[in-house]
Amino acid sequence: MSAVLRRFFAIVNAAIGLLLVSGPGMLWIAWRAAPGSATGFGMPVGWIVMIGLGATMMTIFGHLRGGLYRRMQAALQAQDAPAAAVLLTRIRAWVAVKLAPGVLVVAVMKLGAIA
Repeated sequence: MSAVLRRFFAIVNAAIGLLLVSGPGMLWIAWRAAPGSATGFGMPVGWIVMIGLGATMMTIFGHLRGGLYRRMQAALQAQDAPAAAVLLTRIRAWVAVKLAPGVLVVAVMKLGAIA
């Protein structure tokens, strides 16, 4: 399971990096294209909600990757399987928590497309 999580976290790290580069770039393009962009740019509420939820998800991922996973790796190195199992259970619970903002992002995106 440790190897699976390592590969998964590597993919998520790459996705977060892509989001942190492309998201502000897309906002900049929208700002430049907006009429009267020199006087102000009003982002749609859906965009603001998605940015907030994305930041929430990145924070949860940081806790998973930098905290729980690192401690699980240390427990495995120390051959403390019971401690590693407890940490793996906590990782799985936090992944389930992280799913909620992800579903909300998709819902906000779909609702924004309708409005």
